[in-house]
Amino acid sequence: MIISKTKKYRIANIIISIGSILSSLGFLFALEKESSALCYIASGFLGVFVVSSLSVGLDFGCEVSYPVPANNVTGVMISYSMIISSIHILIANFIFTTKESDDNNSERKNEVRMMVGVFMVTVIMALIFSILSKEDLRRKAVDTINESSTQILSEVEDE
Repeated sequence: MIISKTKKYRIANIIISIGSILSSLGFLFALEKESSALCYIASGFLGVFVVSSLSVGLDFGCEVSYPVPANNVTGVMISYSMIISSIHILIANFIFTTKESDDNNSERKNEVRMMVGVFMVTVIMALIFSILSKEDLRRKAVDTINESSTQILSEVEDE
């Protein structure tokens, strides 16, 4: 809601990416301490940042690609996110099935560390793209022009 009013999508993406990275590091710290409560708290924070990144990213994509209809942009972005999720699942499948599991706790921790690492690499790539992107809000510019022409017309009608 705040982002839709302020239209600061790029800054929001950067903050969300940094929050995701810090939450991932918190999760790894909680894993090392073997504290269930800390794992739950870190997972909660990570969930907040990951879920919010979806809506902010979709809105930012729609703003930047203005002449293209929003439903097309959303469809393409969700399709790419499904491809990236599938790649993560394939990597996880490779990590978890290449070794013979002896239910060793330290091996499971290493596997979780590797998956969190893969997630962090993806988030770091998103952070780099957010930093390098230019916040060209075309839809906002067109809406501003439309609002000003509507105000001028209403002022002319009032006279």
